[in-house]
Amino acid sequence: GLELGGGKSARTSLVALDYFPFENKIFLVDYLSQIQGNKEFTGDEVLLEHIARFAPSYVGINAPLTLAPCVTCKLKCPTFQKCEVPQVKWMRKEARKMDLWPVKFPTPYTQRPMDLALRSRLQENFNLQIPVEETLGSGKAPLTLRLQYLLRHMNYKKIIEVNPRLALAGIAPWYDISDRFLRRYRNIDEGIDYRMGMIDQLSKGVKGLPHLFLYNEDLPEIAGDLALFDALLCALMAAYQCADLLQDIGGDYDSAWGTLAIPPFLRVRERNTK
Repeated sequence: GLELGGGKSARTSLVALDYFPFENKIFLVDYLSQIQGNKEFTGDEVLLEHIARFAPSYVGINAPLTLAPCVTCKLKCPTFQKCEVPQVKWMRKEARKMDLWPVKFPTPYTQRPMDLALRSRLQENFNLQIPVEETLGSGKAPLTLRLQYLLRHMNYKKIIEVNPRLALAGIAPWYDISDRFLRRYRNIDEGIDYRMGMIDQLSKGVKGLPHLFLYNEDLPEIAGDLALFDALLCALMAAYQCADLLQDIGGDYDSAWGTLAIPPFLRVRERNTK
């Protein structure tokens, strides 16, 4: 699991998990925080070396895997308001469903269908609002472009995009994690206590899910570092992918436009209504 920071920042973190399907168990192998460059190597070189050392079958990354549709389009542009490219048409249609005025319509040169799906239909599954940044907005643009570079050196891996907040909110019902914890676990003052409580819940066995095992001595460091905690969630979603526990957005959304690690919250809802 990779929590990606800017190329020259120390926020990048990695968590490695081992998933054993026959035993249905997940074990923490190792974790690294504050990955950055040094006098001999760039931050990208250091990061890629660590990933290669773990030789993962799956990598979950908290950063956009795909670009906004206009960025890679080679067609003559009739303006995005008249564009017939399926991705852009879907974004206009979805914006109308959300009752957005044209002035608030998504811009497909900075946003992806995935960004809009996160704001609309995926939010309907939760009792709290999950913030969504534009793929090429001021906050995420450097991460998006850094990942595009890194992907050229990771193309032999099975890579999935993860939104840690969505992942955590999706699995919260399985582990009896309350909305209060979901709202406060990123808080600067009290977030550590809430993250520690969440790790304790995630380490409890739940029927039908792989059992996550963490060593007690590792818990304070993982809970104390938000980037490391998010990397753990990314790794957990990669393990869920191995266990075939993730699902597609579905409906009229085409997975060819980009996919996301969506935990089985719908299955939880179905289970709870039976």
